[in-house]
Amino acid sequence: MFPELRFFRHGNYTVYKHRLLRLRYLEVGAQVEAAYLNLYKTIYEKRYEIVNGITKVGEKDEVARDKGDEATKEKGIPQFWLTAMKNHKLLAQEITEHDEEALKYLKDIKWYRIYGGSFRLEFVFQQPNPYFENEVLTKSYKRPLMEKTTGCVIKWHHGKDLTHKFLEGMSKNSKRMTKSCESFFNFFNPPQLCLHEKHIDYNDGYLNEEVKSKLNYDFYIGKIIRDKIIPHAISWFTREALEPGGEFEDLQDDWYDYSDDDEDAEAIKNL
Repeated sequence: MFPELRFFRHGNYTVYKHRLLRLRYLEVGAQVEAAYLNLYKTIYEKRYEIVNGITKVGEKDEVARDKGDEATKEKGIPQFWLTAMKNHKLLAQEITEHDEEALKYLKDIKWYRIYGGSFRLEFVFQQPNPYFENEVLTKSYKRPLMEKTTGCVIKWHHGKDLTHKFLEGMSKNSKRMTKSCESFFNFFNPPQLCLHEKHIDYNDGYLNEEVKSKLNYDFYIGKIIRDKIIPHAISWFTREALEPGGEFEDLQDDWYDYSDDDEDAEAIKNL
């Protein structure tokens, strides 16, 4: 190896200086993002008021032109978030027919940056509703350790748990007579590595890769909601985001490279 390359590769000062510059880059980027998030906040609040019928929509309003008088008569835009998510083909696969009735009570979706590549999603629901007591359901992603992903406990009303179904011929009073089933609300009970569990075989490479794959997919779904659905919800609701060759064509890309998030988190961690 050339001594010059060895210096750049192994020279502690050079590596440390690079990390400092990277950290500064992240700090400036975070400041810019925070400034724009504050600007977006005003837009999102206005959207929330229109969608939930808090603010009356005027004739010149863009949303009013899209939905006409029907939106104002029904006090807002019914099933706004459900429709927006179902128009994304990957999210549509996560929503079952039974989920749709509960997701009709979804009033808003928000996200907050925690630190580095970490963030939290908040799903705000109308209360009361016939399915659960929670007004807000949360999901947090802590990077770079994806096993730190945390959801929340959903306080289901009796007999309304959409993540479990009762076995035929069994009493609904027995919790043991249920089994897990597919549901969008499983999103709030994310997969874990569970390395503390004694029954996990640490040498089982297949098991580890399978769990990691589930964690990657879970994180990917969170990124879709954060980066595509929340900022462009109106375009998904009106299906404008689905038009080929249109302004929002890049939103249809179902691939996200999250390696940059891990790199940024590692830069902070290794300083």
